[in-house]
Amino acid sequence: MMVEFFGAPGPMELLIIGVICLLPLAAVAVVLVVAYAGRSSRVGNPNLRPCPDCHLVVSIRAATCPRCGCPLSPPPGGRELGAGG
Repeated sequence: MMVEFFGAPGPMELLIIGVICLLPLAAVAVVLVVAYAGRSSRVGNPNLRPCPDCHLVVSIRAATCPRCGCPLSPPPGGRELGAGG
């Protein structure tokens, strides 16, 4: 028994094949975007920290966030920076 070939694939078949081939790539792209989205809020500089409300990276000496105005807690260590004494 011989299988007959019915000709070249039409536009709908090409669309289906394209979607099937691109879905795994789109899923990988979504996973990578989600995985690397959290990295932007991590701060590598010890003089900077993220705002708890808007996640803007601000100085540890800032009393409020310049973007949202959220009051920031004093830096770790128990004393205010810039205070004489």
